Amino acid sequence: MVDFSYFEVNLISAAVCIVILCNLRERSFRNAMIDSSLFRLLLIINTLLLLTDNCITLLNGRTFGGAYTLNVISTSIYYILQPAFALIWMLYSNYKLFADRERLMRKLPLYIVPFVVNVLLAVISPYTHTIFFIDSMNNYQRGDLFSLSYAVAFIYYFLVWGFIFMRLHESRSPYDVKNCRYFALFPLPALISSILQWIFSGISLIWVTNTLLLLVIFINIQNNQISTDPLTGLYNRRYLDRCIHDMIHDRTDGELLFAALIDIDSFKSINDLYGHATGDRALVRTAEILRRNCGHGDILARFGGDEFVVVGKRPNHRTLGKTLSLIRGGVDSFNSAAHEKFVLSFSIGTAVFGINAIDTPEKLISAADAAMYREKQRKNGAQKA
Repeated sequence: MVDFSYFEVNLISAAVCIVILCNLRERSFRNAMIDSSLFRLLLIINTLLLLTDNCITLLNGRTFGGAYTLNVISTSIYYILQPAFALIWMLYSNYKLFADRERLMRKLPLYIVPFVVNVLLAVISPYTHTIFFIDSMNNYQRGDLFSLSYAVAFIYYFLVWGFIFMRLHESRSPYDVKNCRYFALFPLPALISSILQWIFSGISLIWVTNTLLLLVIFINIQNNQISTDPLTGLYNRRYLDRCIHDMIHDRTDGELLFAALIDIDSFKSINDLYGHATGDRALVRTAEILRRNCGHGDILARFGGDEFVVVGKRPNHRTLGKTLSLIRGGVDSFNSAAHEKFVLSFSIGTAVFGINAIDTPEKLISAADAAMYREKQRKNGAQKA
């Protein structure tokens, strides 16, 4: 007998995931950023798990022609996808915490090892009864190593907490602390619901719980779009203006409040040679370079087009110069790695609040902009010479 309350809850949860997916089809979310792709994948996997769970419920105990085969296939898919959700959540968390594409891709082969082991065991389970088996009456039964599939998922959730510890060790800025708290909380409901479903067979908790959590993330994404640039994930110009006013108000004596305006050299040539999709990737890679090499308390924003702004505080000009050197070094490292068909070069202009009659946010940005254009003209002059 099918428990229709169980069945309907799964269907409603799947519908919620599909509605979120449809709302993510706007152009602003369909860019080349890894985190947007991973979030869509989380929704797809969760939807498939909910629907597969319903298929297993409907097929259990049925004896019509092909029912046994369908039950085996559905259950195999279910146990393949179960730790896949945790794996994708771990990758999503890693990228959101560190914003380092190269670091993530470098370690990806190691991260997927537990998942691959689980896939192999799920595929052979109908014959070995390792994780599950379908008995002669076409009823699903747990296998001897049933808990292994849950254990693989738990590994990925615990890895997220490891990433959070690493991030907090690197930075204690208010932004990073808030971000870490956000990602630390997500695995808790998932773990609790997994443990309860593990103990009490026949209840549907994990994927319904994850649907609610994904809905919360989606709402958070929509709220963030008010203050962030959808392509790069950096703050937008409107939010930047507000931050500069706040930083001026909170500035202490002897502290340098600076703005650095960064322009990508020959950006038009990248678009003309390789197309606008590659140009978008150049903007995303620029944002990643800035995240890795600026201070953790700095405000990073896309100012417009191929221009970016960094606003922050430093104790003296020497430390400000060190930050600029790190940014240029980050560009050199990116070009040396040759992961993209284009190379990047920045023109950077800086200005310091309170110097040369710079006493408003508008004058601070304007002075940094003028300094950036002077550097660009110097480069152009040197190339002609």
